[in-house]
Amino acid sequence: MTLQPFYLLLFQDLAAAERKAAELKKAAFPDGITAFNETVLYGEDTTAGRIMELCQTPPFAGGRHFILLRRAEKLGKEDRDALFEYLKKPSASAFLVMLFETSPKNKFPFPGNQFRFFFKGEAADAVDPFGVTRVLQRGNLKRALQILDRQYTDDRKHFPQFMGILTWYLRSRVEGQGRLNNQSATLFKRFCELDRDVRTGRRSGREAVELAILHLARRL
Repeated sequence: MTLQPFYLLLFQDLAAAERKAAELKKAAFPDGITAFNETVLYGEDTTAGRIMELCQTPPFAGGRHFILLRRAEKLGKEDRDALFEYLKKPSASAFLVMLFETSPKNKFPFPGNQFRFFFKGEAADAVDPFGVTRVLQRGNLKRALQILDRQYTDDRKHFPQFMGILTWYLRSRVEGQGRLNNQSATLFKRFCELDRDVRTGRRSGREAVELAILHLARRL
């Protein structure tokens, strides 16, 4: 695994994101790390200036500085923009991992193709018992909609299940590509809008899932 200088973990399941952060830390520091070279920050209590200062400070006794930014979604827009600008040319002396909780209330950061992302979704999302993502991968939209017609019977049960599967599928593709391109960013944003529409009663869950499948088939 070729590590990047930083990772932004977009998540809905905190436990899964914590496991991925620990996995990245272990990969970056296979022999362990001293407490002097490890810092944990929280988005609501820090600034881009503080994060950049830590990234650029030479680590104790050589090596690299590990910086974990929790609740990155709490950073203000100006701080987020400043941090993304810095990350175009990040310091080689730091390894930065940012945890960003996604929800309809938290807007995705869309910095374009210049950044690399690592996604970890909910553990349950990794299983597609219906096979809808397999037929989408083969470009068979008709078959995907047939599966939806046959398997989707209850909004309360099947809307979160189907959307979880489709979101996991999109995240997996982004992870495989190693970056978030404009098409995938648009899809993530559209998924958030569909989820909000269902929660506010503007659409049925069945309609939202069908639209999500159509968007995936059209853009991927």
